[in-house]
Amino acid sequence: MATLGLAEKPVLATRYRHMLREDLAIWRKFIVNGKFLPDKVWYDVRVGNAVTLGDDEPEWMVRMNQQLTRKRIDVVGKVGLDFWVIELKPEAGYDAFGQVVYYAYDFQREYAKGASVVPVIVTDFADPDVLPVCSQAGVLVFEVGDPLEE
Repeated sequence: MATLGLAEKPVLATRYRHMLREDLAIWRKFIVNGKFLPDKVWYDVRVGNAVTLGDDEPEWMVRMNQQLTRKRIDVVGKVGLDFWVIELKPEAGYDAFGQVVYYAYDFQREYAKGASVVPVIVTDFADPDVLPVCSQAGVLVFEVGDPLEE
C-alpha cells in the first residue's frame, strides 16, 4: 500500500503545493469558514496509472513520467477515522462529481485499503441538478461562497 507522507494541519496560507489560483480561493474560504475542517491534510496526492513509456527510456524520464502523468487529488483530509478526498471547483457540476468519485475510488485502492473514503466537493456554486446525484452517491458538497458576506 502506498503512503501519503507527512500530514499538515489545515491552516490558512498564501499558497499550497500545485493548487490553481481559483482552487486556492475556494480552499481558503473553506478554511476560514472552519465548520468542517479535517484534522490533517495532504495536498496534491497522486493516484492512478502513469502514461506508459517504452522500455528503452532512461530511468530519469521514467521517474519524471511517474510524477507528471498521474492524476492529482487537490486535497486529502483525515476526519476521525475517515479519509476525505476533496476536489476544489469554482462551479461544480457533473464533471466535478465524476472526478471526485474516480479519485475516491483510486485513493481507496492505493492508500486506504479497509479505511472509509468519502468523496467531497468544495465549491463556490454547485449545479442544483447534480446535488441529488451527489447525495445519493454519498458525495459531500460544501458551497463556501464568501465568508465575509455572512
